[in-house]
Amino acid sequence: MHLRPDINRPASDLLPAPSVSQGGFGPNADLCRYPAAGAGYLYRVSRTLPLILSLLLLSCGHQDDQREFEKEAYSQPSGWVSTNFQGNPTGDHSDPDDWRTAPFFQGAIEIEPAYPNPAPPNEQIYVDFDVSLPDAVMGIQAFVLHYNTNQPISPLDAIETSPLLPGLDGLQFTASRLSGSNATPSGLYRIVLFDNRENIISYGDIMIEP
Repeated sequence: MHLRPDINRPASDLLPAPSVSQGGFGPNADLCRYPAAGAGYLYRVSRTLPLILSLLLLSCGHQDDQREFEKEAYSQPSGWVSTNFQGNPTGDHSDPDDWRTAPFFQGAIEIEPAYPNPAPPNEQIYVDFDVSLPDAVMGIQAFVLHYNTNQPISPLDAIETSPLLPGLDGLQFTASRLSGSNATPSGLYRIVLFDNRENIISYGDIMIEP
């Protein structure tokens, strides 16, 4: 006849306590019966626990930084980095918030400022990037945000390769698509870059001048 375990007992009680000869003590060990071995187990835990807690706190802080970054990405556009048709900054306008790399992706990808910026309504716009780490960025998609409309976001371009391969690549779209309608675009537009998992990679603003 097979004996059924007592399902009301905690799972830890159903595990055999390790012996001294096995060289290790877990939570089930009789620390009173084997104080020396128990002290060794507690010593190992005491050395490991601070590292685990540090990693957890670091992870939580990293997530908080990402959430704050994404909150900023959805804010109203407020400036732009002026660039010429070759992608070089002209120095006419500068915005330190634009084209930063989100905390989740720092060290994995670098986004170059969009160019040209400002741009005429029918101009082709480019956003170049450099992937440094393999298996770190799961695709990249560009969207434009619309405020106070029924269509708050519109796709512009995407590279679906997942993960992105290390090296230089870029997105491109025509300025005429920024309005999200048949209207001619004019003014400042917020561009947001996502990965395929809807994590924000970067964001920046583009000025359209007729």
